Formats: sequence, structure tokens, C-alpha cells
Amino acid sequence: MKNKKTILLAAVCFVLVGIFVGTGKNNFSSTPVVASTPTPQPAEALFVSREAMPPERMYWQLFKHIGTIKQKQSSLQAQGESSTLTSTYSKELGLNAPQAQTLENQADNCLQQVQVFDQQAEAIIDEARSHYPGGRLDEGAKPPPPPAQLYALQQQKNKVVLAARDSLKH
Repeated sequence: MKNKKTILLAAVCFVLVGIFVGTGKNNFSSTPVVASTPTPQPAEALFVSREAMPPERMYWQLFKHIGTIKQKQSSLQAQGESSTLTSTYSKELGLNAPQAQTLENQADNCLQQVQVFDQQAEAIIDEARSHYPGGRLDEGAKPPPPPAQLYALQQQKNKVVLAARDSLKH
């Protein structure tokens, strides 16, 4: 309910601003301005294209999603409920049982290897933050650039993800 009120308030504000800006006047005594209908955009314009997303990022999201599904599935099974989350995923991708198992194994391996890099990155970030007690910079100070080691770790992480992707092709 609160969200609907916020949206309604924002819409009213946009209309009022449009009237003031569109007429060039700051009163309501002028002729009302009718807003034109915005030109519809194709649905593709709302999404990032595959070409715009690096493959290592796309596959990292896939592997993380599979890992999350497997965790949820394990949780449901531990509660005595049956789950077909991973099989549903396999059907959507059109995978047979051995292909689905290979995908799950590669996702698991990738997540385990990347976790090591993430732990190293966390230690580097913690060390860098330790120079700024309370997370505060001096007034007027610019934030420092990220530690260079993080870039190297990201490159290693990307290589692991791409190697996992490449192993799916065989």
C-alpha cells in the first residue's frame, strides 16, 4: 500500500513538473499542456544484450544460480519435501542426465575454486579498510583506488570461470 502511494505521489510530481516546464510558466492559469505519449521502445532495449555482457560474467551467473538451486533443493530434501529444481533447470536447457550432471559438477568445482579467490579478496579489502577506522575518510578526501591485488584476483577468477565453461564443450 505504501509503495502504491509513493508511486502515485511520484507520478503527480512528474505531471506537475511537466506542466511547469512545458508551459514555461509557474502558474495554473494558462492553458493545460497535454503530455504526448512516449514512443514505445522495443523490449530488447530494456535488457543487456549478450554481446554487452562478458562471457565470464554470464557463466559466473549461471554457475552461481545452479549452486543456489542445489542449496535450496538440499534444504527442501532435508525437510522431507521432494524437489525437482535442478531437473527443471535441465529440462529448460534441453540437457540429458549425463550433461546435466556434468553441468552441476562443473558449477560446483567452479564455485569451490572461486570461493578461495573471494576469501583472499575479502582479506585484502579488510586490510585496506583498516586504514580508515569506522569506514570514514577525512573531510574532502577522495576514496583511494581499489588495491591492485583485487584486479589480479578478478583475472584469476575469470580464468577459472572460463575454464569451467570450456570444459562443458567437451
